[in-house]
Amino acid sequence: MFMSRQGSTRTPHVLLPSKQRIAHSFGRRAATYDCHAVMQTELITVLVAKLAKLGLTNGRWVDCGCGTGILAQESRKAGISSSITGVDIAFIPLVINQKRNSAFASSVQADIDELPFKPAMFDGALIASTLQWLANPSYTLQKISAILKHGGFLGFSVFIQGSFSELFSIQSSFGITAPVRCPDPDDFIKIVRETGFGCIDCSIVQKVVYSSDTASLLKNISLMGGTVSAGRMLTKNTLADFCELYERNFHDSVKGVPLTYRAIVGVCRKGAGL
Repeated sequence: MFMSRQGSTRTPHVLLPSKQRIAHSFGRRAATYDCHAVMQTELITVLVAKLAKLGLTNGRWVDCGCGTGILAQESRKAGISSSITGVDIAFIPLVINQKRNSAFASSVQADIDELPFKPAMFDGALIASTLQWLANPSYTLQKISAILKHGGFLGFSVFIQGSFSELFSIQSSFGITAPVRCPDPDDFIKIVRETGFGCIDCSIVQKVVYSSDTASLLKNISLMGGTVSAGRMLTKNTLADFCELYERNFHDSVKGVPLTYRAIVGVCRKGAGL
């Protein structure tokens, strides 16, 4: 069982953006995403290492929410020779993915809750740093399970409770809702099992990333497309107040301003341990 609480972290009020808004935001920032998605890339390297350790280095795989194709690229670097079909709702990231990985990957624009594939078509599925954006992860995992062969594998990373705690606390002070739902880790693993997957290798990764100041932190998030929101946004008039409160509460004179990331990275198998 995972420890599901971290200190006195409160669950923020969440208002998920529509898929169209998410697609627009990440599509608009596709060209700058890779340079700024440091933690997302780090989680991918952890996931790829798990796949390689388990010998999952070939077969036909689908990368759900592939974005610009970092996962496929890192897989190739690790010696994984699987053919990978990248799926994303945003078009521009898919263009980058196809240019980057054309030798061994294909790209399909689609909603991952409505995957356009035949049942039992793939040996494995990957979904990295995506599930926290979705309203019903259980439904998404059921859809993914349906396109996997019996005994097929699921590799994932998902941000969990405790992630972005500093940012969410300041946003709450300004009446701004969180745009992602970061689940309790035990609750998430329960969902994974209830959708027909047995865990093989799952672990929690936690890291605090520092920026020189709050403005730099917010700019980095923006350049990834992560500022998409379904609720109230910061205005120019309140931005300075927001930054001042963040620095007052969290600034470290040596390291700068922090942002905490917590994620489960795991590999599961369809039908295993059930």
